[in-house]
Amino acid sequence: MRKYLINFKNYILHGKDIGIVVFKKYYKVIVPVIAIILISLIYVAQYSRSTEKYFLNSLEKSIANNDVKKFSSLITVNGKKVTSEEVKPLLDYLSREKNGDAFIKNIKDNGKALGITLKNKKKLIFEGYYLESEGFQIKISTNYPSEIDIDSKDVGNTKSDEPLIIKDKLPGIYTINAIAGDDYGKAKGSKEISLFKDESVDFELQGNAITIINSPYQEGEVYINNKDINKTVKDIKNYSFFPIDEKNKLYFKFTFPWGEIQSEEIEVGKFPEITPKIQMINDKAEQDITKNVTSFYESVINALNKEDSNLIENVSEDQKFLLYSDLTKKYFLLKNIYSMDKIDCEIEKDSFNFDGKVYSGNVKVKIEYSTGKDFIGISINKEKKEKTFMTTCEYKDNKWIIKSINNI
Repeated sequence: MRKYLINFKNYILHGKDIGIVVFKKYYKVIVPVIAIILISLIYVAQYSRSTEKYFLNSLEKSIANNDVKKFSSLITVNGKKVTSEEVKPLLDYLSREKNGDAFIKNIKDNGKALGITLKNKKKLIFEGYYLESEGFQIKISTNYPSEIDIDSKDVGNTKSDEPLIIKDKLPGIYTINAIAGDDYGKAKGSKEISLFKDESVDFELQGNAITIINSPYQEGEVYINNKDINKTVKDIKNYSFFPIDEKNKLYFKFTFPWGEIQSEEIEVGKFPEITPKIQMINDKAEQDITKNVTSFYESVINALNKEDSNLIENVSEDQKFLLYSDLTKKYFLLKNIYSMDKIDCEIEKDSFNFDGKVYSGNVKVKIEYSTGKDFIGISINKEKKEKTFMTTCEYKDNKWIIKSINNI
């Protein structure tokens, strides 16, 4: 046994030496032969991969297997490579029903489908097949500045008067979302489009920026949801964005000479223009008006008795004589003796307004008085009477004065 092992060892050693000797002797022949064989194998493999048949087979498999990575390696958009994420909308479309079969058939028969063309570009001595898409454009418009995403990927923002334009998109099925608003809630819109040509997508989001109109209270401090927003009425022009389905509320506070008063609170979002109303008569204003109107009518009685218009109070100087003349011509007779029995003032709060310069409004005044003749110091023919006047007041020089009166 030992003898056989020694012989085997010697054979191996001598065989190795023989191989080295042979290689050294014939390497100029052996190396080129091996190189030719390798190049031939590579050529055959590369040639088979560069054929149209091989490409179409790879395309068909990538669609059948929904292989976005493989599919993305087979297609470009206007000469630019695309990512797996970018081909997904197209692959999703081709995976539906028989869309993929129709696509492959058109590519095979016509070399074109869905705006995609089969192209061939030589790479050295080999053919290089690929798909080239012309790319489509999506123009997205909204009625309010919005964030836009396509298939949950942020692509930019729109402006009210300027659409967002997305170029070089592959054909396919896309979901486009528009989101407007922030501080006071968000309005959202979503649309699915089939993109096989340039498309325009319009969103009318359910909400509004707001403007306060027809309000003389320009310096009023504005509150939204009971929070001071550090803006005045005059600042609320196309302000923010308020979704319709959110319960946002707005009011303002205005400081009148007789105190600060809050306007009505209104929901915002449904309409772009609003005019919150304000009841400008508070308890103090009501007391001041009642006091000055009462004083006015009492002074009128005194002026009639003494036949002196200068005794009329709470009226401007240029109006005293006019009012006195009007009263004596229409309602009261001179030479009579008048005495006030009772006076009731009903302030018509809704009639009071502010035009930006003057506060004014109406008071319905009912007076009960007695009238008679003076006969050597004795009142005779005494009668009880009553009249009702619509009295117009206005605020001037820090007090309420009477502007006009009319019997009703």
